Amino acid sequence: MTIIFCLLPVVQGCQTSKPKVAIPEMRPALPKVTEKSAVAPPEIATAAAPIRRREAAVDSTMVDYGLLSLHDRLMQRHKLYQEKQALWQDLDGFMAAMEIEDERPAGWQQCLLNIDNTVVAYGRLADSFGEAGSVDPVAQGEALFYDLEYLQGGCEKVYLAGKKGMEDRQGDFVEVAAEQMERTVVNYANIGRYEAAIAAYRNMIVAYPEYRVTPTTGRLYSLALLRAGRLDEALLFLQSRVEAGAQCENIELRRLYGDLLLIKGDQAKARQNYQALAGYYSEQQSGKQWVDEQLALLTDSPLPKGQLLLFVKLLQSYLLFDGKQVPSGMTDTLTFLEEQAAGSGVLKRARQILWLTEQQAGAWVGRQLVIVDALVAEKEYDQAREVLAQLLAEKELPAEVRRIVLDTRADVLRGQEEELRTQRLLQDQAQAIQWEKALKLFDLRKYDEALAALAPLLETTYDEKARAKIAETVNLVANDLRRQAAALFVKALKTTDPEAKIKLMIESRDLLLLIVEKYPQAENLEKVRMNLAVLEKQMAALVPVPMEGEAGVPRPEEIPGQDLPVDSVPSPLP
Repeated sequence: MTIIFCLLPVVQGCQTSKPKVAIPEMRPALPKVTEKSAVAPPEIATAAAPIRRREAAVDSTMVDYGLLSLHDRLMQRHKLYQEKQALWQDLDGFMAAMEIEDERPAGWQQCLLNIDNTVVAYGRLADSFGEAGSVDPVAQGEALFYDLEYLQGGCEKVYLAGKKGMEDRQGDFVEVAAEQMERTVVNYANIGRYEAAIAAYRNMIVAYPEYRVTPTTGRLYSLALLRAGRLDEALLFLQSRVEAGAQCENIELRRLYGDLLLIKGDQAKARQNYQALAGYYSEQQSGKQWVDEQLALLTDSPLPKGQLLLFVKLLQSYLLFDGKQVPSGMTDTLTFLEEQAAGSGVLKRARQILWLTEQQAGAWVGRQLVIVDALVAEKEYDQAREVLAQLLAEKELPAEVRRIVLDTRADVLRGQEEELRTQRLLQDQAQAIQWEKALKLFDLRKYDEALAALAPLLETTYDEKARAKIAETVNLVANDLRRQAAALFVKALKTTDPEAKIKLMIESRDLLLLIVEKYPQAENLEKVRMNLAVLEKQMAALVPVPMEGEAGVPRPEEIPGQDLPVDSVPSPLP
């Protein structure tokens, strides 16, 4: 009994000095993260930051235990383990989200169980305090038992090994997380949510300043700024990208930079930009003709102000073009330009831009139907129908094109119906296999696995049979656990060793509590509760409460089999 009740100097005052130990700020224990999807990739990539903050909190306050009452000492101990539990659960959840569960160090699961048991035991101890500060000896013995299990299990080293493994792998996820945020920028820009695209881009570069954003995404971000009415910001961004990157890697950005300079009215700087860019296009690149035509427009002399304003208006309409319908103002702008600059190079260039816009608008329906085909191939029928619905919502869709779209929608509906029939057939087959699997596990007495196999069959055609089998399985497991608890109790009554006796009774109690917590629908639950009451009464009669300073109580450093500091308190998690 002396080992259990003098395990911690903070409990019984066994020490002669006043050791200091780090005590964390009080906080509730966090729920264990078990779903892999609980942590998004950007959070995974920065997972160590909140863990480091909590670890710092554990080591932030030093408390003099020698000045505390027994009640306060136990409460401080409870808070310390709550903080440690939160750290363990956070780290375990991040490992699950990063899908590196197989790389957890040896002893990880046992230490998780030890820390959980210790927190629960101290919680029960806290609930048992009397009005005058008295302590329930049974709850006290249980708390100290689990505390010793954690200390002697080497769990601090296991935690450090797990943390190091996660940090070593963390870098692998930074690139993935940044790419996901970049896809978010592209998606927002493509659906016309320009302010959202701008915000997503800026969040990305703050979160991952070292990430190399693709020129395509940079171009979409620039156009989002332009379409949001922020031309000057777009120019500043493009200027920084052009100056920072290699010329050959920023061709499209530099081309757009020249176009925006022209819209801004800076003909000289636009011409200089196009001249620097022209040599980097090969003859086969599609952008070469655009740059050559723009450069030809600006080579001879500056455009007259009236012609420049009209051309810039038409160019801006092209850059703001959504790819669906030719902006209504482009034709009118070209008409005005024909009146002012008949036969000029600027009129020729304006006609080229309008023709290019019309070609792109004419190809839009074809591109959408290609998207529909790709979605159908991936069995994404609902998304395919959404794309077709958007097409049919266009008021100026030609009659022949509308007929093609309607025929395509009918084909998609037929394909979706056939897929649903196939899925129902496969589902029926899968449920039959699942039922046979559950029965086989039951026959093999693998009851927990059988229960897990039966759970997916609820609310299906197997619901009634699955519920009946679950009830049968639960009762078998509960009866088996109750028999094991009874055997441990009998063994405890027969032993004469006080420490072994209390340990056996705690184990017996844990099995009975497991029935109550895990199998509350068991038919023998009332009997289990009665057994618990009897067992706790026996434990209360067996556990004496030693007084502080009682003679013969060894100091922590005298406890055999321990390699712990004098105060027997584990060092805070690093």
